Amino acid sequence: MSDNFITITDDVVVNWGNHLEVRDLAKRLTREFKEKAPGVTYVNRQAYRNDLPKSVFLVPLFVNWRKYIDAPSLLESSSISDKRKKIVRQAISQSEKHGITYPVINPVGPGDFQEFLNFYRQFNEDLHYDLYMDENYYQKYDPKVLFLIKVMGSDGHFYGGRIVKMGDRKIATDYRAIERTKLVKEGFDTVCEKIYFDIGVQHGAAFMTRGQELNMKGIGNRSLGLLWNKLKWGYKPFLFSHYPRIYQDYSFLKDQDFDLVFFVSIENEADLFYRQDEKIILNFICGKNPNWEEITSVQEKSLSQVRVWDRDFNLVDVFEGKGPSS
Repeated sequence: MSDNFITITDDVVVNWGNHLEVRDLAKRLTREFKEKAPGVTYVNRQAYRNDLPKSVFLVPLFVNWRKYIDAPSLLESSSISDKRKKIVRQAISQSEKHGITYPVINPVGPGDFQEFLNFYRQFNEDLHYDLYMDENYYQKYDPKVLFLIKVMGSDGHFYGGRIVKMGDRKIATDYRAIERTKLVKEGFDTVCEKIYFDIGVQHGAAFMTRGQELNMKGIGNRSLGLLWNKLKWGYKPFLFSHYPRIYQDYSFLKDQDFDLVFFVSIENEADLFYRQDEKIILNFICGKNPNWEEITSVQEKSLSQVRVWDRDFNLVDVFEGKGPSS
């Protein structure tokens, strides 16, 4: 038994405002976790604390977002609302009207990959986002498992796209970079999401993921927009066993300038034993101008529990669009 559990870390200081620093720390801890307990099934329940200050949460450093493929088409899937299906249909119709096409390249050749990589770099640099993809990505995989969803104008203009990877029973969209536009409803990526679902169906994938990301949004350059994008398409947080779990004190937020902060936490229970029994909580901490409608929408649709906190870490009731009482 002792070789098949892993302890929770409570002596790590994470500077969530420095994205690159957190990424390097998370990667180092992940390597250590993997080395200590490959294929871990159990957690060390003795590591759970019963004396947590209200500003301390048990959190994974990484979160993966996934959903099951439950229908032959996204337009028949229960993972998205009828309203979202209408938006997808509008985007498809408007794309046809404006001569926008979405060819899928598989296998992905070096020329197509380089074209996407060049666009990805420029897109992220223009928005001051961190860069994650480089030439080494293409060397890691057989081109046959890679797909490139391209967004093309009738004049041959390349608007960007997505790199998609087929794995064992899953399909993952690892990197996206698409020119922003009002030509189609909610942009070209709306149609790309449908095509991504179609690729999963055609190749027998059981579920699809939107990739791994650090578990903190709302400060630094960690935009909440990417979170809303995942939630509206029906993706749920998923924690791999090798993701480090740490006790994080968020009291530093009292000195930060932000509108809304989001992170995933795990219910702190002393009697938790099996890893699969971990209870995932979606947490929002309110700053100056939080979007109550979006938080309420998450509460209504999420299968996980949603908790909203003020800057002093008191629970806030925002259901039915209500903000904290004045």
